[in-house]
Amino acid sequence: MTINYQKIQIIHACNDNCLFCYDKWDYMYGRASDWDFSKKDILDKIRSSYRSGETNYMIFTGWEPSMDKNIINYIQEAHDVGYEKIELISNGVRFSDYKFCESVLKAWLTWLNISIHWHNSKIHDFLTSHTWAFQKIIIGLINLRKLNSEFEISTYIVINNINLPYIEKIIDLLRKFKIKKFDLLQLIPFWNVLSNKYLFIRDKGILANVISKIFEKYKNTDIFISWSHLINPAIYEWFEDKIPDLSNLLSDIDKSLWRDWKWDFENIYFNRCYDGVFCNNCYLNEYCSQMETRNNLSNDNGKINLNYLNDILPILPKTYKSFKKIIQKVPKNQTIINIPSCISWRSAFFDNFSFYKEKTFREQNFSNYNKWFFKYWYLVKSLRCENCSLHKECKGVLITIVKKYGFSILNPR
Repeated sequence: MTINYQKIQIIHACNDNCLFCYDKWDYMYGRASDWDFSKKDILDKIRSSYRSGETNYMIFTGWEPSMDKNIINYIQEAHDVGYEKIELISNGVRFSDYKFCESVLKAWLTWLNISIHWHNSKIHDFLTSHTWAFQKIIIGLINLRKLNSEFEISTYIVINNINLPYIEKIIDLLRKFKIKKFDLLQLIPFWNVLSNKYLFIRDKGILANVISKIFEKYKNTDIFISWSHLINPAIYEWFEDKIPDLSNLLSDIDKSLWRDWKWDFENIYFNRCYDGVFCNNCYLNEYCSQMETRNNLSNDNGKINLNYLNDILPILPKTYKSFKKIIQKVPKNQTIINIPSCISWRSAFFDNFSFYKEKTFREQNFSNYNKWFFKYWYLVKSLRCENCSLHKECKGVLITIVKKYGFSILNPR
């Protein structure tokens, strides 16, 4: 059955001021009101978003949705309309109020996703700029387990330079409250993080080492560790099955960033915040660096016979052996676009925006560009590639190939 996911941001208020918060990016340009809705608007949205015959999933978020005075009404309305799953994404602080816990459960909240970033109060409270926040979260977890021992709770953990060595301790603490699902998030270099750059993990090797140990430790347990699309894909080597669906990333850009970047794209002004060093580990790095060079690229491809891998192989074969056979059959006078020489066994040719213009009839369209990028240009490298003699000129391999066959197919020279 088709799943109908709906997410509603209901409030612009928060009782935390996290050092790594990037939602406040919207306040930079005075657009907080863009997300503000009346009670009637939100109730209408809940009702109109329901789809009969599908599994309906409602997610309430905001800055801190539990602070909205109407949150119980919204949860109850979602249940009455017929949503099977109703999730609240929260920092967990308000759940220290026992009566509030009773109210949300009676209103049929089915899932709570809390954020916790350390295994004791000192550092968690520092990271969130909220005294007693950690203690209130723990009291809230105790309250919820008293009321319903099987109520589903998951956790966001924002990984940073301070808590990176202690992620396992955070997970083990929360397992005591029967929490089994952990979403690991990486910092995005927007807003608060720009004032706290020391929190950002610049060494992908160190990050990859810690994350691989976590995946390995819990892979045969009832614990589910997920790593969101908010990370450089190279971190997933040996765990490529955990690379998220690219549609999530496309949705992020189309729905969350278009307000600034659509204008930048159309006016050849990109990116107002791009820093090739600081942004190195960000999941948007390849996207931003590509946009940086867009205006300097030519439309003239000469007489070269160009072929995108996606056009040669619209559907990737099941095995890498079959993949290699097909690539080897492409005539030598036909250049395969955007595939490294260690896979194609021929000189690598990397072309980008010029061919994009040809593909989209030279239309300057932000949404079309995003779709093109994720089909033809989202290229990634292994951390091993950094020692390759062709590292600077090679752009990497399409992420869909890595998801299918793994990073092991890359052979740096």
